[in-house]
Amino acid sequence: MDLEERIDFYKKTKLFENEIVRVSENTIKQLEGTVYYSMIHGILMDSQKHAFLLDGLIKMLSEEQPVLDQGKFEDLKHTFQEHIDLEKQAIDKYKKILDLKDPLISDEEKMVAALIHEEELKHHKTLKKLLELLKKG
Repeated sequence: MDLEERIDFYKKTKLFENEIVRVSENTIKQLEGTVYYSMIHGILMDSQKHAFLLDGLIKMLSEEQPVLDQGKFEDLKHTFQEHIDLEKQAIDKYKKILDLKDPLISDEEKMVAALIHEEELKHHKTLKKLLELLKKG
């Protein structure tokens, strides 16, 4: 796939993600005030995030990218490490709920905790990879 084909692919995929957002918005209207509203809204936000990420790829492939100076690079390394540490703390917090065997904890509570835990694991892994890429320059 050449550069123009990839850019076109990302543009079309971004439109698809925006369609998922539209459908999710229609769904949550029917779930107002329930925990299911929050879960579907989370999916909606993920699709918005996907569209945002695709937009970043399109810009990266279409436009010249700024170069980071050494001072900004050092600040970013510190900020990334702080974010990585916070994500690790979040992972541990949600793991505690998931490990509980308390019958008073509902299936919905466990499902939400599991969803967030999975996201925190992804965030942690992504931030570590981004820090590696940032160090490579």
